[in-house]
Amino acid sequence: SVADLKSARAAWLRMEVLGGIVHKAVNAEIYGVRIGELPATPSYFSDIRNEKWSPIYLQFPSDVIAALQAENSVVLNNPGECVFKARRFWVELEMADGRRVSSRITSRVETQPPGYFFDANMHYPTNPYFHRPTRTDIVFALED
Repeated sequence: SVADLKSARAAWLRMEVLGGIVHKAVNAEIYGVRIGELPATPSYFSDIRNEKWSPIYLQFPSDVIAALQAENSVVLNNPGECVFKARRFWVELEMADGRRVSSRITSRVETQPPGYFFDANMHYPTNPYFHRPTRTDIVFALED
């Protein structure tokens, strides 16, 4: 139930990232409640060319856990103008009894700037729209 989600003792936003995120340059939120800054990731051209994705996670503060719903809209803000792709978003919860449960894993790939895709020659956008946040819906399959 939604009440069970909100009673979790810990929660993490997990995803995979390709490209570079500079320290404190990208932040995440759910329903306007800030989760925090995404950890920095290396930006090696060889990793991008070879599609080597980096797994990252961000632990939720307690006020974000209290805001969880069956369907959650996660927003990535990119004021640092980093160029990256993110995929396989999900939320993992540690319940009060110690069990670990998770949301469904998303299949959509988000890009920053939105709508931009890396090309094989590593050309970056000349007129990017970095200040448009990306939005991903994360869903828990709850039993009635």
